[in-house]
Amino acid sequence: NSGLSQLKDSKMPFEKFAATADRDEGPFSDHLRRILLMLVRDPKMIEAVRAVLNGSNTLTMESFYRLRAAGIVVGDGAFNAKMRCELYANYLREQLRESA
Repeated sequence: NSGLSQLKDSKMPFEKFAATADRDEGPFSDHLRRILLMLVRDPKMIEAVRAVLNGSNTLTMESFYRLRAAGIVVGDGAFNAKMRCELYANYLREQLRESA
């Protein structure tokens, strides 16, 4: 069940929906956990995501293209990579901090 379907079906106030969107028990939890599982299989990708989250432009082109192909980052190149959305940024910042 997608997050937007949950919002519609539960008639949850949008503020509550938004406040829980990036949590493990939130409406996008399955999708976010799949992204995290993909990342934890490769320590280089974890470090690349941490670099983007920290605003560093130290990504390799390989890391940039892999993250962009996975839909995690956007940008024209490693020099200007940004997280695709705040949902991903918030979730991964929290999850990758715990596993640091």
